[in-house]
Formats: sequence, structure tokens, C-alpha cells
Amino acid sequence: MKLNGMKWFRFCVVALSSVSVLIGCTSAEDRRTASGNYDYLDVMPSRGLAIPEGLNAPATNEEYAIDDLESASAAYGRELDIRAPAQVLPLVEGSNVKNSTGSKISINFSLEESGGNVRDEVWRVLWEYFYEKGIRARFWDKQGGVLITDWFHSDIKLSEDNTIIDTLTFSEKVIHIRQRYLFSLDVNEREDKGTLTASLLGYEETLDNRKVADTLTDIDKRRYTVNLLNGAIGHYEFKKRVDAHQKDQQKLKPITLSVGQDASGLPAFIASAGFERTWSRLALVIADLGFTIEDRNKSIGTYYVRYHGSQSLWESIWGDGIDIDIPKEQYQILLGDLGNSTSITLLSIENRPVGEERLAEIYDALKDAMERGVINQ
Repeated sequence: MKLNGMKWFRFCVVALSSVSVLIGCTSAEDRRTASGNYDYLDVMPSRGLAIPEGLNAPATNEEYAIDDLESASAAYGRELDIRAPAQVLPLVEGSNVKNSTGSKISINFSLEESGGNVRDEVWRVLWEYFYEKGIRARFWDKQGGVLITDWFHSDIKLSEDNTIIDTLTFSEKVIHIRQRYLFSLDVNEREDKGTLTASLLGYEETLDNRKVADTLTDIDKRRYTVNLLNGAIGHYEFKKRVDAHQKDQQKLKPITLSVGQDASGLPAFIASAGFERTWSRLALVIADLGFTIEDRNKSIGTYYVRYHGSQSLWESIWGDGIDIDIPKEQYQILLGDLGNSTSITLLSIENRPVGEERLAEIYDALKDAMERGVINQ
């Protein structure tokens, strides 16, 4: 279908008008207040039942009576905020939200599983996030557990009808928001658990270089604080996923192998990587050699394996299986930490060295598997 010039112009005008309506149809005020009218606010309270003189008042049931509001500052009508409460998102493993009221928000962190230092970890995450967002610290006592941010800015764009917009270039109004926060961190004696508490210390709104607001309700204070905390937690969770991905990639990187001796002087293979990488890499390649892992004990660096030879269906059809001429029985593969390298020793199930002949039988296959860039599983 082709459109002539005039039809195309009308189509563009209608389309742009629709976009403007969609973007500007809901203001910040509309989003926080209920729709409809508020005539009920003008309704006069009903008078009590008038009892004529000489008659007794009828019996009443107070079970469904509505108590009087204790606070005279309770919100009504447009003053009532109907938005869903802001929630902290404990995305990081080992974190959970501590019950907190008012504008102070607390979240618990636990590094028991990883064995890390919660003081160092939490402050590092906050510092990275602040640096990324251009937020500076006015005061920071790492050991004392206190961090106070400097004032930092964010802007809200408004269209001509005071509705919030994000990217339109014809916005004539920009509200400048300044905030600063207090963070406190309490840790236990082992420093593997801690509670981070955040609260809003200061807030200002300016429009055309004039201050238009400098106070917030507790609900809005909480909302701003939760948003900042969720940003930091999201940054933390993203970094942990990146670190986990990099560790997984490390496992797949080739590790060169040579012949040497372990710390006891026994014949061994020497891997050109530290214990952690070699331990993880060996677990991935050992099945390629025809071994099955029956048990393992990382604290003593030992895999308990059984050699059964190649049993891959593909290899049995094409004859591409690895042929290692050693008895099909149980063995121990012992890893020794040599700092920047790791020794790999093959022992019998009775802890006896298998000898250089059997080591020579599996050397080529193990060397090829450890140095291979991509593992076939």
C-alpha cells in the first residue's frame, strides 16, 4: 500500500499525537492518587440517634464500630498515597531483608558459605556503585561502620502540562533533585555477617533555580532509599554473576602438563596452574580418559576413581576412543599444591604408587585433555 504526500503527512501527525498522549497521559500526581472524585470528604458526619425524653436508648453492638483516628494528620483524598510500597530486592545469595519501619531500611548479608569478609565486601560494593553513579562520600569510617554521602543530583523532566517524560527534547521544565544518605554497617565478631542500614539525610527540589521542596513524607523517604539500595544490590548481584562466569571460563582454559615429581619425590605430572584451577579442570576431563569419579575429598586433594575404558557410543562406532593400557580397577588421583603449579599423582586404592610405566600410559591422553581449548562432553 502506498501513501501520497498529504496522507503520509496526516498519518505522521496522528502517530506523533498518539505517542505524545501515551507518554504524557499520566502525571506523577496521578500515579500516586486514586482516580474518581472526593465528594465524600465534604459529607457531614451523621448525628447520633436522638432519644426522646422518657425513653430508654436501644441496646447497641459495638463489634463493627470504627475507631476514631488517633492522628489528626491522617491522609485523605488526594493526600492519600495509593502506590504499592517500595520493596528491597535481596537478589544476592546470602542476603535477606530485615524488618524495618519508617524511612530507615536494613538488609542482612551473610558470607558464611564463601568465607569472605562482610565488612570489606559491602563497602567495596557500595564504593563501586557510587563511583559508577558519580556519588562521592563526605564522610567514611570503614571500621566504625559509617558512610555519609555528599549531595548528588538527579533530574526529572516535565512537559508543558507537568507530566513526567524521559527522552522528549521539547521539555521546558526540569526539576533538579539533590539527595544525601547515611549508611551504617554492623558486623559480627567473625565479620562473616552484617546488617547495612540506609536512611535519607537530606532532600531538595529546585525548579528554575528556585527551591520548590525540601521535605518528604516517610513513604517517599522510604521509596527513595529503597531505590538507591536496590541499585547497589543489583550492581552487587551483576558483579557476582560476572565473577562466576569468569571462574567458569577459567575452568575451560588449557592447562599445560609436564612430567616431574610431587612434594614427596614420587613420579607425577606437573600442571601449569594452581590447585583450584587444576582440581576443577581435572573433574571436567577425567571422564574423557575412561575414568568414573566415585568419590572425592578436596581437603586432601584426592579423587577416588575407577577406570573402565572408553564406553562412548560414538567412539565405539568410529573407533575413536582413547586406549589406555592399565588394569580396569579403582585408583586414587592425588593433587598436590605447589603454589603456581600442581602435582598430579596416580595411586592404587591401597595408596601405593602405580609406577612410571602406568603413568606413561596415561600421560599423552591426560596431556591432550588438559591442554584442549574446548572440552568434548
